[in-house]
Order: sequence, then C-alpha cells, then structure tokens
Amino acid sequence: YFIGSIIPLALLVYFTVIYIYPIIIEGNSEGVPIHIPILLVLAVTLSLLGLTVSVNTINSSISSIKNLHIKLNSLVDITKLFRTTPYLDVLSENIVKAAIRLSSSEGGSLLLYDYSGNLKYNVVKGKGSRELTDRIVEKGEGFSGWVIDNGKSLISNNPGKDERYNPVIYNETGIDPKSILVSPLIHSKNVIGAIEVFNRKDGDYTAEDDKLLHSLADQAAISISQCRFLDTQKSDLINITSILIEAQD
Repeated sequence: YFIGSIIPLALLVYFTVIYIYPIIIEGNSEGVPIHIPILLVLAVTLSLLGLTVSVNTINSSISSIKNLHIKLNSLVDITKLFRTTPYLDVLSENIVKAAIRLSSSEGGSLLLYDYSGNLKYNVVKGKGSRELTDRIVEKGEGFSGWVIDNGKSLISNNPGKDERYNPVIYNETGIDPKSILVSPLIHSKNVIGAIEVFNRKDGDYTAEDDKLLHSLADQAAISISQCRFLDTQKSDLINITSILIEAQD
C-alpha cells in the first residue's frame, strides 16, 4: 500500500516538473493541456488513498503485535501457575480456563487417559460440560480422537463439512461447533491427552492460535505428568506405610 501511494506521488512530481514548472516560468497558463490537471488531481487522490490504507494497515499490525505480546506474557504467567499447582484436579481446571482465555473461545475441554487406559473428557467448560465430563472417547472418535491418534494439532473452521466431524458428540451436548482447535498433550514422546477449544469469539482460528495452544499444551503435559508422578509416589508411600503397620501388628 505504501509503494502504491508513492507511485502516484512520483507521477505528480514528474508532471509538475515536465509541464507545470516550465509554464509557470514562462507565465503562460493557457499552455497547459487539459488532461494534465486531471492527471494531477488523480495522482494526489491515489496518493492520499494509498497513504490512508497504509496507516490503517500499520495500526492494525501494531494492534496485532500488542495482542500477541499480551498473550505471550499471559502464557508465561500461566506456565508459572501450572508448575506451582500440585493437585491434578485444580491443574486441569486451570489448563482449560487458560486455553479458553488465550484462544478467545466460547468453551473448551481437557481429555486425558485414565489409569485404566480409557480416554475421557477430564474437564469441560462452556456449553455441554455436564454431558461431556467423564465421557469416554473411542479410538479415533471426533476431532480430539484424530489428534490423539496422529499426535498433531488440528484447526477446523468449518467442522460440519470436515470428515472428522462426529455429530453424536454434538447432538448429545447441543453444541453448535462453528470452529474447533485441538492440540495434543505430549510428554516423553507419548500422547497423554489433548486440549480442545471451540467457537472462537472473533472470527476463525489462526496459525497464531495454534502455536499458542501448542505451547500451552507442552507446558500442561509436563505439569500433568509431574502431578501424576507425585500422586503415584504418595500412593506408594501410603501402601508401604500400611504394609509396615500390618507387619508390626
């Protein structure tokens, strides 16, 4: 846009030097061809239009950069919160809330494998939370099942026409998915679950949203694995203590 505004401005200078300036020096205003003033006015108009569009584009870019900076700072704070949360249920709630906030979504969910190997909706926020919570997801079922099977993130801004769309889930909950973003939770090269958000409040999900959710998912996977490790240690300690007490009796 900036270059587009410079070209008419250069033409304006060219016509002025070639046609207008010599006539001004000679004092013969009647010697100006009729098309020259028209071209000058057109050049000025196009230059102003190009500059206006350039300014608007720059302002929009600055606004986007500021929003990204705010989200990145939020991601840092969220990561610190994850690492200081020792309880899996509280951590899971915080993960979903953070994902919804960072992606400007209407709702979201966290899917995790339980100790029996079943993939479940661990935490659900937004519409359909009651119906989806603790629901078992079959292998490859829906968008999240596909993401977990493939270990790749997914953006679908027209879910109804996507071959991975599973109407059963949305019929059960009454959710009308207009857009979906899912990122896998990967720890030590193993997929342990997924984060899903749906219905972005302002337009479609973008590659930037995908990168932010992916970064959040990486930190979430580490924190979830740490929580589970601590839970296992606590359980082992309790079992050992019980065995020792029984042995003493």
